[in-house]
Amino acid sequence: MTIIRPMVTYGCEIWPTTIQLEKKLLVFEYKILRKICGPMFDSELNKWRRRKNTELGETTEVLLLTSHIKCQRLKWFGHNMRKTETHNTRAAFEWQQTGKRPRERSRKRWVDGIRKDWK
Repeated sequence: MTIIRPMVTYGCEIWPTTIQLEKKLLVFEYKILRKICGPMFDSELNKWRRRKNTELGETTEVLLLTSHIKCQRLKWFGHNMRKTETHNTRAAFEWQQTGKRPRERSRKRWVDGIRKDWK
């Protein structure tokens, strides 16, 4: 996981994560953990079987990718807020759009993710 996690989460600080993306990341993570840990011998059935997600979580004790992404996003938010108000990234973050947003289903914004992570 030490090599895979940085490759998968590169630039995750600015991703506006959705529920679909989080599900895909969890599926990917458990798939990789199954490959790493391998099958498990079940003495009751007297045969080899795949590990369940709960068993993988208990044996590996690795922080989930979604939790790692939330942590990284909050770190980057704090880093960005410590910059001066005239810095480009801080100015872009604090910029407010004039007018109304479209009436259709609004897209999830990065700030919405930060507010959710804080809770």
